[in-house]
Amino acid sequence: MNRREIIKGLAALSVLTILPKEFLKRRTQVKSTHFIGIGRAGSKVLRLLHSKGIQAKYTAITENRNKELLLDMAFINFTPPYKINKYINNIGAVKVSDMNQKLIVPKEVTDLFSNDEKFILFAGLGGYTGTYMSRELAVLLNENKKDYLIICCLPFSFYGTEQKHHANRIKDELQTDPNFRYFECDKIIEQYGDMMLSDAFLKADEKFYEIYSTPLVKLIHTYN
Repeated sequence: MNRREIIKGLAALSVLTILPKEFLKRRTQVKSTHFIGIGRAGSKVLRLLHSKGIQAKYTAITENRNKELLLDMAFINFTPPYKINKYINNIGAVKVSDMNQKLIVPKEVTDLFSNDEKFILFAGLGGYTGTYMSRELAVLLNENKKDYLIICCLPFSFYGTEQKHHANRIKDELQTDPNFRYFECDKIIEQYGDMMLSDAFLKADEKFYEIYSTPLVKLIHTYN
């Protein structure tokens, strides 16, 4: 073996010894987790996660009137466009979101994703904030090659056909994203039978946690 071949061999050996170290360094770097609750339903999930002592950053994107749900968590006020309408269950005139209005994501929200964190988003589909914010943020996170998971629920049937329609429409769009997971709240009633409304909502919160904590789901797609 001549001198040139020896040098080439040593160079190749040095590459082999350096690359595994860099690879292992990248693999062992653990990103901090950032839980983000969208709307009232998503914000309620944060309380459950916090009560379980999970170490993470917590941020809620919801209205001021829901702020009491959040304890000491970070909070971004977002008020959807409202109109006066009637529910079909004859509870009278109530204020509901105008689902025909286009969502403009506030800069304060987009700034949340400037860091290199693992983002876990929770939202209920059907209402304005959870439905449209989930869709817009999924696009944002995907385009910026972030590590993320979006977990949503489809509303209970008692919310009415209009909310179910909006929820299913956005669910179908989000299903093209491999980082999207969802469950149907009506399945909770099928599983546990009739229950108090408060108990049904609590079961929904626990279902969010169950999906998040499933090991297979935790294997979030990572862009390198």
